[in-house]
Amino acid sequence: MKIKTARIEHPSDKLFGGPSKAVGVMEDGTEEPLFRFYSDELSFTTGELEGLTAQEARALHHRKDVGYIRS
Repeated sequence: MKIKTARIEHPSDKLFGGPSKAVGVMEDGTEEPLFRFYSDELSFTTGELEGLTAQEARALHHRKDVGYIRS
């Protein structure tokens, strides 16, 4: 099942921060947490997640994470 729409949730506590969270709304209307990430290390847009499966979105996160670690 593919992600119909996605949203990125940023931590509400600006002082202590924390990871942002990517959430997908699937074609059947259910919401699925996809992954967490630190926005000072990685960036994602909703457009690059929409149309992917949850597994594909997690693979995208993994590729970007590995790329960041190797840089």
